[in-house]
Amino acid sequence: MYRVLLILFFILAFLGITFAQFEITIDAEKDAWYGTLMGPDEGYIHIPYYAKAGGDAIPDSAVDEYDLSAWCWLAWDDFYLYFYTEVWDDVVLVNNSTTYQNDAVEFKMDPDPFTESTGDPPNCRLSSLGEDVADEPLGVDFPGKDAGLGEQWDATADGDYARMETDLGYNLEFRLPWDMIHYSSTGEETLVQEGSIFGLAINIMDNDETQRTTIIQWSSGMHDFVWSDVTLHGTVTFLADNKLKMEPFNSAGGADPLSDPSWYIPEIDAVGPENGAVVPSEFKLAQNYPNPFNPSTTISYSVPKTSKVILTVYDVMGREIAVLENSVKAAGTYSVSFNATDLSSGIYFYRMMADNKVFTKKFTVLK
Repeated sequence: MYRVLLILFFILAFLGITFAQFEITIDAEKDAWYGTLMGPDEGYIHIPYYAKAGGDAIPDSAVDEYDLSAWCWLAWDDFYLYFYTEVWDDVVLVNNSTTYQNDAVEFKMDPDPFTESTGDPPNCRLSSLGEDVADEPLGVDFPGKDAGLGEQWDATADGDYARMETDLGYNLEFRLPWDMIHYSSTGEETLVQEGSIFGLAINIMDNDETQRTTIIQWSSGMHDFVWSDVTLHGTVTFLADNKLKMEPFNSAGGADPLSDPSWYIPEIDAVGPENGAVVPSEFKLAQNYPNPFNPSTTISYSVPKTSKVILTVYDVMGREIAVLENSVKAAGTYSVSFNATDLSSGIYFYRMMADNKVFTKKFTVLK
């Protein structure tokens, strides 16, 4: 039996299949465990730019995913609800003294969807920027800043929440203690065990000038009133192995959903490698192969996080010959082909620009 297990282990290792242990570090970077989640049925969703609060979910040709969209991962254990998001936002601002008028993420929660409650549901908000870089420090928010979670909570940065600016916008991460997620008026709490549920709405708020102009949302009712009307919330079910099932309908019999479950299904490699793939540890531009070559060669490169990549070929005079890549790439390793049929023999250079870094190598065309 031992020999069989050992053989199986080596087969899995050879195939690159790994089993990430549940371990969450609050640092605004994606933990390996999140990479094992495969979609909304396990706690991984995409909130597209057209999932707008207010019910206006018609795509606008003037905007796209880079203007505002988000990828979100959720998890749980006996003590905390965990949340990590990568937000694509072309303009990141905290310049309004009113916290919810800035770029931020909000959680609106209903601990027990089957009990009629009074008062506003528990909520928390985390702004995209901290006081050290915000234009308006009063507009900076974090979990526990007010009594939104039912009572004051002394949350700590880099322990309970974290922020990070990125080339595409920003990352946010936080954890919420279950005993803080309750109604202050009734004391209702979530039953934290496999099979139980709670209500949730997620707001991604956008300020491109001086105040909030757009909210994209994961919910059932698709409305800003999720802060006061829990019948607009979606449903989250506790699953085994720290996973959560996310369904954009109201389990307590709220209004017919205005959202569409298909909006929230992410492309697995939109912001990260496919399940089981190895994430590169650094930006790297490899030497082309073959080299010298005639007429074709392959150039490989790696990016450890989602980044805009520009890969260009130049001659020895610095004149641009070809642009081989100019797009946003998820973390991973990629290869592109270059055909030099129209070039004469000689030395040429290829350059990769990504994450404010520049890498240059040379190759030889030999005819």
